[in-house]
Amino acid sequence: MRSLGSAAVLCLALVALGVGGAAQANSTVGESKTFLELLEGETLISGNGQLLFSNFGFTEFDHLPEHLSLYTVSALEDGIRIQGPLTAGRRGAQLSMMYAVSGIGEALIEDAHLEVFATGTGGVAVVDEWLFVHQGENLLPVAQMQAQVDEVPGRATDEAWFEPVRELWVKKDIVLEGGPETQVSVEYVDQRFSLVPEPAGWGLLGFGLLGLWRQGGRRRG
Repeated sequence: MRSLGSAAVLCLALVALGVGGAAQANSTVGESKTFLELLEGETLISGNGQLLFSNFGFTEFDHLPEHLSLYTVSALEDGIRIQGPLTAGRRGAQLSMMYAVSGIGEALIEDAHLEVFATGTGGVAVVDEWLFVHQGENLLPVAQMQAQVDEVPGRATDEAWFEPVRELWVKKDIVLEGGPETQVSVEYVDQRFSLVPEPAGWGLLGFGLLGLWRQGGRRRG
């Protein structure tokens, strides 16, 4: 029985280590590209090597600096982080962009996570997002998300689930609403994606659980 208990503890420890390691990796910012580089055709690959971000377009800079070299997109373990001079006062501001995210190799995307962190002395920060897939010549919407910070400093999140796909197109609007005596700044916008678990991973998990069950059966016998 002691052997079974030790195995179970080891299994739980490995799971905890995996979760902790993933959380730590998710917070790590990797390679960065400026909006200018991305608009000229540069791409980014997520830290896990399974997601390709490409085909960037920037459609609107309302009351924000329009120099594309001032803004960056950085690779996260499972997504990207958007940063730049995203600050608005009385008039408010908006940034609109679009890009594609593709699974590399056999990777399939099955859900998306959105997070925005804003600071300032007041105002509202909103990130609206639409996800599309190609259907022939058209883009078919599959999900919509919104993360809104009503009180700064603050953080807001949203997520969406959909049928696994190889590629998504993302349209994102970052909207800042200030006031006469307020100022709101978006420190970053994070975009993460989850992938369909690989069959090999599920097989290893099942094999490990089966081993624990058999060992317990022998002890009881």
